[in-house]
Amino acid sequence: MNILSILLFSFALLTDTHISTSNPRPMEDLQRSIADINLDPTIEFVVVTGDLSESGDRASIQAIKDELEKLNVPFYAASGNHETTYRAGSNEIYKHFNIKMTEQETKLGFYYAFDYGNVKFIMLNTNTQGDNGIDEEQYNWLRDTLKNNDKKWTIVAMHNPMYSVGKYGANPNNNAYALKLRAQLTKLFAENGVDLVLQGHDHAYSKTYPIKADGTADKAPTIKTENSIDYTVNPKGVMYVMHGPAGNQTRGVVSADANLYDFAAESKESSWAEITVEKDRLTVSIMY
Repeated sequence: MNILSILLFSFALLTDTHISTSNPRPMEDLQRSIADINLDPTIEFVVVTGDLSESGDRASIQAIKDELEKLNVPFYAASGNHETTYRAGSNEIYKHFNIKMTEQETKLGFYYAFDYGNVKFIMLNTNTQGDNGIDEEQYNWLRDTLKNNDKKWTIVAMHNPMYSVGKYGANPNNNAYALKLRAQLTKLFAENGVDLVLQGHDHAYSKTYPIKADGTADKAPTIKTENSIDYTVNPKGVMYVMHGPAGNQTRGVVSADANLYDFAAESKESSWAEITVEKDRLTVSIMY
């Protein structure tokens, strides 16, 4: 790795491919995204925030693993509910992917962290649910990882959303877990310098204002525009992003609280995101 790649690099973000051995459409959408990612020489790895397959069965997981291995760069997977709690999934991601992690039970997924340049990446497992959100063992690991973090940037990736305009973030009949995660993690993230939270599960596009430790948003942050991109300057809180499905299961906006979100939209199929990390700024770009 040269000095330039430490100070300036990009990574791609995929989520919710929902590959099925009986339906070729999601795989075709994913293949388009992979082809686009391979054309971008600045992308150095890919983060996948869960629901790689539709049913979680071994054949589907193997099929998507074979497809992801066509990437020109490494990839890091987080655990989705479709690989574990939804249907047939049990430990399949751990069986098929080479992930280094702390000693833990992996039947319902896994959590881990890695460093790249001046960024700490924290990959959470939102399938092991306790009474207050993620289970106590994972929470303690997360708290200690954040406490001992000396990187400039901190990016968290998780499948179930905390802040989302879709069904599982905004529908009162379905967002109980999102509310638990907010109550458990919002203050922890804000007080420990998390910059960006990448989320899956809801298949829509959304971005929050900076969310502060008390759960309120800074609705009037300082904005600087460069090359038609609006940057939030020294945000007083954490930005939560939802970027749409890499497969074909698009969804719209259920509800976008104007006090929390500054962007919300219906997603497009074959979506991915490119996140560029520079010395003094992060740029998130939605691709489809």
